[in-house]
Amino acid sequence: MWPAISLTVRVIIVAYTVLVGLGAALKAIGVITPLPSLESWVWFVSLIVLGVENVVTLIVRHFRTRRGDRAAKLEDALASALIQIVRASPALHLEELGANVYVVSRFDWFLKKPHAHMRLRRVARLRPARYPQQSGVEWASGKGAVGLCWEAKKRVYKDWHAVAERYGEADMDQETFDQIPAGTRCGFSRAEFQSIVGKYSEVVAEPIWDPRKTGVILGVITIDRAYRSSNEVHVPRLNKRTTHESVGIAAGVVSRILKLRGAGD
Repeated sequence: MWPAISLTVRVIIVAYTVLVGLGAALKAIGVITPLPSLESWVWFVSLIVLGVENVVTLIVRHFRTRRGDRAAKLEDALASALIQIVRASPALHLEELGANVYVVSRFDWFLKKPHAHMRLRRVARLRPARYPQQSGVEWASGKGAVGLCWEAKKRVYKDWHAVAERYGEADMDQETFDQIPAGTRCGFSRAEFQSIVGKYSEVVAEPIWDPRKTGVILGVITIDRAYRSSNEVHVPRLNKRTTHESVGIAAGVVSRILKLRGAGD
């Protein structure tokens, strides 16, 4: 957004300069009457606007660099967690897995909303196989494994395989959706449920604790396993001690990265 604003400001300044130059030329040949005070104000305003634009551009670049550095560090932390999980569980394949980091939305963080009313936004995502694609769900307390983890402030494991198998290809109306048990709907709307139900087989969600403030949660980290339709018997792979340990370690690393850069960035 800022590059477009910056370009607009620069175009205006150039137009200003052209007009001032044209005015000077017209005065020189006696077409218009000189207005020294107006010219001074035009140049003064142009210089102020240009200065502000340059300062803001530097600030924007600074924050973009910070966010880029943070994104790279978060991706490294997620990659390390996935590799550790696969090494500890040979039956798992890296292309099955995905990892995400969620923190409080900027708006809710700024307003200091109560914990239960805060929404979460994704700030990092790593999926080696590029599948499945993002679902566009607005995460909130009590919604899905992410929201349940945020709500309870503790690790949550969900085996969604049977749900994905039953509802993944189903095209349901609102009445049919309302008949699904609340625990299965897991806080999702019908549209959200249909967008996500056939994508994941298992999910582990772990709180990201503030390393400086006891009992303060910054967000949620998740490790998930993609659902794939198969005639083979489903065997849960993520509800293991080694997986939980790897996710917990990753959550600790992520918490330090977030606090180094500021969770509200």
